[in-house]
Amino acid sequence: MANFLESINALNDSFLLALAGFNPVALFLLSLVVGLFQPSNAHLALKALGVSALSMLLIWGFGLMSGSPVGVYSPIELEFQIQSLMSFVLALCFISLLGLMKKALGHSLPTHPVNGH
Repeated sequence: MANFLESINALNDSFLLALAGFNPVALFLLSLVVGLFQPSNAHLALKALGVSALSMLLIWGFGLMSGSPVGVYSPIELEFQIQSLMSFVLALCFISLLGLMKKALGHSLPTHPVNGH
C-alpha cells in the first residue's frame, strides 16, 4: 500500500511540474497559423504533431538565445511525456476548432461584391 501511495504521489508531482513548465504561447501562435491557412481539415493529427514538436523546439531555442538556463528533458521523463501529450491535444483541438470556424464563416460570408459589380 505504501508503494502505491508513493507512486501516486510521484505521478502527482510529475503532473504538477509538467503544468508549471508548460508554455502554450508558441503552440497557440503556430496553431493559429496552421489553422487559418490550412486548405482542408485533412490530416489534423499530423499537423498537430508537427505544431507541437515545432513549438517545443521554438521554446527551447528562444530560451537558449536569451541566455536563460533551459531544462532539456529526456524522453523517458514523465514531465516531458505529459507536456508532449498536452501540447499535442491542445494543438489538435485548436487547429480543428479554427478549421470549423473558418468553414462556418466561409459559408456565411458573401461571395459577390456588395455594390453589385
